[in-house]
Amino acid sequence: MILGVVGKIAVGKSTVLDILKKKGFYCIDADKLVHELYKNGKEGQVLVKEYFGEKYLLSNGDVDREKLAELVFEKKSKLLLLNRLIHPCVAKEVKVLIEKAEKTYENIAVEAVYFDEKYLGGIVDKILLIERDFELAKDVLIGERGLGFDVAKKIYDTVTLPNKVDFVIKNNGTLKDLENELLKIL
Repeated sequence: MILGVVGKIAVGKSTVLDILKKKGFYCIDADKLVHELYKNGKEGQVLVKEYFGEKYLLSNGDVDREKLAELVFEKKSKLLLLNRLIHPCVAKEVKVLIEKAEKTYENIAVEAVYFDEKYLGGIVDKILLIERDFELAKDVLIGERGLGFDVAKKIYDTVTLPNKVDFVIKNNGTLKDLENELLKIL
């Protein structure tokens, strides 16, 4: 089975991936793939430079993720453009990793913010949505990640969830509660 793990920012997707890894899943973090794609000379970096300009690059040539985030979370049209550029790149990388992993692993999990039908949504067999009340996510975004309230709220609200999900877990309790809920669907 290839399981997509999705949810808004700071809802516990990475924690779910950690639990799945302990249960024998091969785990892919799409956000980490994006970080790689944003390095100097990589496909994502080239696209950002071409469509957004060199002002969104660091001195070493990598994408300035903070500066780019400020732009795309201020202007929805820019976020949509970035997604149209980056989603195909991420999907291509995920497919390669899945093909390699399927030789060894029976179960694979892919964590991502977006599972659109055309790209990542078309790769996975099932989608697990992790939900968390904004008040709890806000504590993580402000306390652990250092964002201001307005930025945290804007990023949280910007994430579009997939139209079709197979499982939903509410992550408003303890780590043990989360693990128990996850085990119910595996």
